[in-house]
Amino acid sequence: SVSKNIFLTKRFGVDTITSTGGCTGVQHIGFDHLGSPHTSFSGSAHPNNASYISTPCIFSFTMKKGDPFQIQIEPETGYAFVVGQENI
Repeated sequence: SVSKNIFLTKRFGVDTITSTGGCTGVQHIGFDHLGSPHTSFSGSAHPNNASYISTPCIFSFTMKKGDPFQIQIEPETGYAFVVGQENI
């Protein structure tokens, strides 16, 4: 009953995903009403300051064909970009 659009590995051919920085070891992040990124949304309906990501979060993806890329999410603003394409 879950939308196929939320599973990146199935929809886009992603083989592995790892997280480092402010979200090391985290599989899910969420954003509050101001766009600030948080961890631990699965355990709480309302984020608190303990779940706030205070350093940049980097998700590293490896595609099934072997091509890697990274997405960085900035603390406070939640601004996300592909590493190496910050100005695009």
